[in-house]
Amino acid sequence: MTTKAALLASLWLVIPGCTRHSGAEPPTTAPPTSAGPTSAAPASPPSDAPVDLTPVRLASYSTGSSCNLVHDGQHLYWLIQSMAEKTGPKQAARAERAGACGAVLDCARTRGEVMRVPVAGGPEEVVARTSEWPWTLEADATSLFWIGYCSSALWTVAKSGGTPKTLGPKGLQIIDHVVEPERILVAERFGSTKGIHAIDRNSGTARVVAARGRAGFLLGTLGARIVWAEDASGSYAVYAAAQPDERVRLGEIRGMPMGAQPIAGGLMVRTTAAIVRIAEDGPPVELAALTEYADRGSLGIAAGSVYWANGRAGTLARIGPDGASQEVQIGGEPCGVAVDEQHVYWLDRGRRAVMQAPLAVFAAP
Repeated sequence: MTTKAALLASLWLVIPGCTRHSGAEPPTTAPPTSAGPTSAAPASPPSDAPVDLTPVRLASYSTGSSCNLVHDGQHLYWLIQSMAEKTGPKQAARAERAGACGAVLDCARTRGEVMRVPVAGGPEEVVARTSEWPWTLEADATSLFWIGYCSSALWTVAKSGGTPKTLGPKGLQIIDHVVEPERILVAERFGSTKGIHAIDRNSGTARVVAARGRAGFLLGTLGARIVWAEDASGSYAVYAAAQPDERVRLGEIRGMPMGAQPIAGGLMVRTTAAIVRIAEDGPPVELAALTEYADRGSLGIAAGSVYWANGRAGTLARIGPDGASQEVQIGGEPCGVAVDEQHVYWLDRGRRAVMQAPLAVFAAP
């Protein structure tokens, strides 16, 4: 919900200071089947038949790309980041730019794609292409939204595909964004107008709505209040406000905020150190400590459980509504996670793939 030298040296490392948000919360309905109207219904297996827990590859994924996976009930969406090949004996001068995250990237060569694949299986598709380095994908019912690294602008395209366009005024150095029905909340931490801005989805105009003059990590909303975090010398202080100059401290969290997702009565936040719940009343509550690879990747939330990936450990983990936690070995190098009532999905840097496994993998001995 993160310097460009580090990004170029190791594309899969998150950029310090940039928050990664997950996509829309998964629906509670089961995904459609791919059987046609004339297909015979498969015979139901015996109730004691073992469930195949083998992970299944759904689509390709490029190591080094943004590691958040969006699930909307019909499709999974993700981003691909790449660099165009240099050609000719005399290469063109590098068009480098620091952008909002502070590191240098050869912007003249950056490329990106917004991808999707049906959750029921099928060919992967390119929804949109961009000349920028896209990251932090989010969605609503009809559109997809992401940030272009070199321009630090907010981009959008219809889920059905098309030509991406920017949303909001030029000049904002956007880091984080949260999609709402009438507006897009964005955070500017390094520009001249620091604070949380609201971009009107119809007019494209923007105004400061919280954290005026402060370098905030946007987390989301609690009722009428906007919630953000600020670096507090080792930890991060969490604040909420309903007015641009209001600043009510809710408490502290361990680690840099890397993404947030709305849940009933609050927000679920992933930091570089922990999974944290922020409720409408009371201080933030840490639910689980995370591993060394927990600085990136989206959360999956369904039926009161929270799911995440542990990267080089090759595991998926979850916390149930009762607070009980589980961790399962699935191999590869999983990062961003999405989930529905039947399956867990993840981006896998090791397998270079979008993967799927039945939720029963968490019930296996």
